Amino acid sequence: LGKERKDEDRMMRYKNSMYNYILDDEDKIILFNSYTEKIACSEKSGVIRKIIARESDVDVGQEARMIADGFLVRENENEIAKGNLKYYDKIYGRMLSLTIMPTEQCNFRCKYCYEKFEKGRMSEEISTGVIKYLKKNLSSYSGLDISWFGGEPLLAVDIIEKMSKEICQLCKKLKKPYLAGMTTNGYYLTPEILERLLKYRIYHYQITLDGTEHDHNKYRVLGDGSPTFNVIMENLKRISKQISSKRLKISIRVNLTKETYKNLDDFMILMIKEFGQDERFDIFVRPVGNWGGDRVQQIQPDLFGQVTPFFSKLLEYKKKTPFKFGNYAKMLNGGVCYAAVRNNYVIGSDGKIYKCTLHFEKDFNQIGRVLTNVGFDIDYAKLAKWITPDCVPEKCKGCFMAHACPGGQCAAQRMIAGKTTNINCGYEMNDLDNLLRLICENPDENVIIY
Repeated sequence: LGKERKDEDRMMRYKNSMYNYILDDEDKIILFNSYTEKIACSEKSGVIRKIIARESDVDVGQEARMIADGFLVRENENEIAKGNLKYYDKIYGRMLSLTIMPTEQCNFRCKYCYEKFEKGRMSEEISTGVIKYLKKNLSSYSGLDISWFGGEPLLAVDIIEKMSKEICQLCKKLKKPYLAGMTTNGYYLTPEILERLLKYRIYHYQITLDGTEHDHNKYRVLGDGSPTFNVIMENLKRISKQISSKRLKISIRVNLTKETYKNLDDFMILMIKEFGQDERFDIFVRPVGNWGGDRVQQIQPDLFGQVTPFFSKLLEYKKKTPFKFGNYAKMLNGGVCYAAVRNNYVIGSDGKIYKCTLHFEKDFNQIGRVLTNVGFDIDYAKLAKWITPDCVPEKCKGCFMAHACPGGQCAAQRMIAGKTTNINCGYEMNDLDNLLRLICENPDENVIIY
């Protein structure tokens, strides 16, 4: 009788977290908790099922691990309040994140690009204004995260080096953590240029290869229409062989259409051959989206909808290659869009300050300016609209991701529509089962094994 009461007390004290997502594949169970941001894979399906069902006769040691990892929480715990707090901790975090566009010109004319390339290089007055802001304000932040963007940022590599030198010195002086990365088309990213950038701690690079040579060159061409695939591939192969830095991370982004998806097999075989043994490389597949502008209208019929077959296709290759697909786990755990984060700013080459790297022409996205002698001049009323959602749809309130996004819709779309309209949870959430299978097929150090 005493043991039964103890078991009953134990069962009453804990419940399944409302932030759990459970994928039961019979031979394997995958658990994802959006609050703790933990993913657990287990082949002990029977053991896990009994704990989830809150049965009395369970593996107490396994149950204790699930409590420690947040999959089980106290019976009386107010998870909604806890989740709301975490959401606000994310959007009001003390890290300063700047996306800097040293130029808005580009050597490419990609068929789906939304940018107009009307603006040129960043002037010395604007770059000085950014540095002045950092010198006056960085001490009040927990650290600094810089993303170099464009246009094509390497058209202004001299600006990047000059600003980075001052930024590195300032962070060292103030003893502030510093992270830096770059989104580049890779055409000018030779090993020689990369060596120069690594000196300034720019370690993370996203480079786009839109499939095989034929498919890539169909969409990503130079301004005169010339192909670009071979130059980028040669740069990447040389980097893999000649650059020894273990801090270097290169994410090869693949934007696919319905047409180029057909050749994904051939592309993955090539990637495995060239970079499969270099742990610094990973693959990140996304559908080509309608991100605005006139160019994309010509290929609109070839675009995927909200649900794509990428994750199930990538599962075939997860068993063949050591490629990590950690970017997807980061997207699940990142939750809040960068544009909805309080201390995240996009700095245009002309000194305009935005929240989002889309919708540059929209007034709601133009929240301030860089002033040479002042630093940043921010319109806080405009800023507030990005980080304080007007309302959350009733459907979203009970979602296991409820704390991570303001109603399943990006702030920009909400402001364009003038209200909360269709809920779009994104490609990852729309095929979450296959994404979790992909992450767990060859788990890294961030995945728990039960």
